[in-house]
Amino acid sequence: MSAKTVTQKDIMDAHFDKRVRDFVHTSFPAEITRVVSAGVVDVQPLISTMRPDGQIIPYPELFDVRVQYMSVSNGNVKITLPYKVGDKVWCFVSERDTASLMTNGIVNPNTTITHDLSDCFCIPSFLMDTEVVDSDPDNIVIQHTSSKITIKQDGVYIDGKESIITASEASIVADNIALRGKVGFNGKDAITAPTITGSTTGNPVLKSLLTELQKYGLIIDATTV
Repeated sequence: MSAKTVTQKDIMDAHFDKRVRDFVHTSFPAEITRVVSAGVVDVQPLISTMRPDGQIIPYPELFDVRVQYMSVSNGNVKITLPYKVGDKVWCFVSERDTASLMTNGIVNPNTTITHDLSDCFCIPSFLMDTEVVDSDPDNIVIQHTSSKITIKQDGVYIDGKESIITASEASIVADNIALRGKVGFNGKDAITAPTITGSTTGNPVLKSLLTELQKYGLIIDATTV
């Protein structure tokens, strides 16, 4: 059997395949190896290239990769995540050089390279199958360990050990408001409802006040008439 004749097309195809395999990058998973600064990390890709001869070529560590978030209004409206070393991310590679775009907002390619690892950014959204948590099919859930905010069709539910609202002014508008548990006012520590004892004989106004305060749950009226 004669050896296969290598045509010019075969040579061009092999060259094209090599270029695509070794130099054209699109997206891949990676792990953060260093947090450089706010919005910038070093990452180690979690994939390798296998060449036709079976040789395995690991991807190199990538430096100064930008972390991208959901953000609008020039960064005034955003959702951020507390990424750390060891966290996994998904990396995306731009079709063209974006250096000038990312630094000064001007679309001005500085090179002719395409799909190059130097134009890589990442988003913290990669989990292995063993790490994925069950999603809520009906509601939006934001969770950090045991603290959780669930946005349902009928309202917002907050679960956690402590919830703090800091504002120059805060208002709660609702048809019904119920406070369950200990309560504190004007900077005082939260306490259980105190028990009021003694006699209110001859003082109907005091008795009426204690009765109403008990309805609010602020006291326990154990006075006698």
